[in-house]
Amino acid sequence: MIPRGVFPFICCLSLSSLAGCGRESKFESAAKVSQDSAPVAIRDAQFKPTQEIPQDRELIASLRNDLLTWHQNSLKAYDEAGSRNDKWNEDAKSAIDLMARWFCDVYDTAVELRQVHEPARRAVEAGCDDPMVLFVYARSSAGKNKPGEVELLARYEKAARALDQSAYPADRKYRAWIEYAYCLAIGQGKRPPETIDGIRKAVDRAMEWMIESAASPNYLVQNRAGWFKAGTDILTLYRVLEWSNDSTLEFVGNKFANTPELVKVCDLLRAKTLIDAGWKARGNHDARAIGGEQWQVFGAKLTEARNILDSLWNKHPDQHQFEIADMMLQIQKSIGGDRTEMEKWFERGMRGNPNAQALCGNKLDWLHPKWHGTFEDMVAFGRACRETHNWQSRMTLYAANAHLIIGQHLGKAEGTAYFAKAEVWDDIRSVYEEYLLNRPNAHRQRSEFAAFCYLCGKKLQAAREFRRLGDNLLATESFPKSLMIEARDAAYASDATNK
Repeated sequence: MIPRGVFPFICCLSLSSLAGCGRESKFESAAKVSQDSAPVAIRDAQFKPTQEIPQDRELIASLRNDLLTWHQNSLKAYDEAGSRNDKWNEDAKSAIDLMARWFCDVYDTAVELRQVHEPARRAVEAGCDDPMVLFVYARSSAGKNKPGEVELLARYEKAARALDQSAYPADRKYRAWIEYAYCLAIGQGKRPPETIDGIRKAVDRAMEWMIESAASPNYLVQNRAGWFKAGTDILTLYRVLEWSNDSTLEFVGNKFANTPELVKVCDLLRAKTLIDAGWKARGNHDARAIGGEQWQVFGAKLTEARNILDSLWNKHPDQHQFEIADMMLQIQKSIGGDRTEMEKWFERGMRGNPNAQALCGNKLDWLHPKWHGTFEDMVAFGRACRETHNWQSRMTLYAANAHLIIGQHLGKAEGTAYFAKAEVWDDIRSVYEEYLLNRPNAHRQRSEFAAFCYLCGKKLQAAREFRRLGDNLLATESFPKSLMIEARDAAYASDATNK
């Protein structure tokens, strides 16, 4: 995938126009920077080097083992206390193992959710009533395997209630209740009282299991990440109940007050809520269109969030490193601007988790000229991401993303010329070929690479990639379905012409 956190230009233009097929660029009229005013350094593609990204290989291996162990604890629990039967044991264990590997896709060979669903379905159809298998069955009911809303809700409810009474770990139980609550919350409009009551009860039960999970002396760093994720989910679900963030934070804070690990989570949630509130007050308008009062609220909210995060880091520098650094980078982008301070938080986060590609996305955004950097900085940083060779985290793909963003600021002629540059193509080709060599069945990334091939004028290679994908062509945030189809059809036409 193209990592998140940026605003690529592909949605705004026709792929064929950029690839030089003579059609009018949809982006041309909307370009912010004209061809004449495009930076000379961008035209010449001269990019200065950047510092290396911290990559502790031993820590990466340790995190991999810890994460896989954490997820595979469910398999161990099935062996020890699961509902076992020779009719479904093989499928049940396969489903649980595949789900663990799917959750750990940063480290393992790509596992698709449909692969998880098949053994889970067979086990359930054979009569399996094991709570974890029921949850895996519900969780993998997606895409072509997704049933109607009523059936999906029934699967999640059955799994949550069965897990609640089981010997499986508490973190699996709170996750099941949260997924069930989300399923209840699906849809818009006024919800009946019984649905509102069901969401509230499911979230309350999830919080009870979170307390038990956090009280265990044997938790891993993955548990902390899980608690924070669950906390953000609870904020979202209480908004469905029409609670304000302040009311929810007070309620959750009181609930978790006697659990030290969850008190830290509440502090993180307060910081996140303040950042969100600050941005809501500011709006997404051009800075020149924002009034003084909006700026004042924006700055005050983010400053308060920064104080909370600073305090957390000073008290617990070895805990929640990613979450703190991630939010600090957002704050530094918004009201900071000091390069040294940004680099400090980026390095802190990456030293805590060298696989944190989201931090790379935040830094790339910070380096955008609309904030505090230059296009040269962005491409240099993208190349630093490439040089980590940490393809498993997908951070290497930011090398391609940096070039994609630059195209947003070029008109039709310069955009075509820019993507035709050998050094631009080499950056894009090298990271996708590395990734796809290791994950040949990663359809999303191959779809993106096919579109990039066409964008860079490599039409015959684009045709090969599109043909390899067949019916597995996927639209992405950067390449919508209509543009994917346009590029595929044009690549096929070009291939036919050259035969």
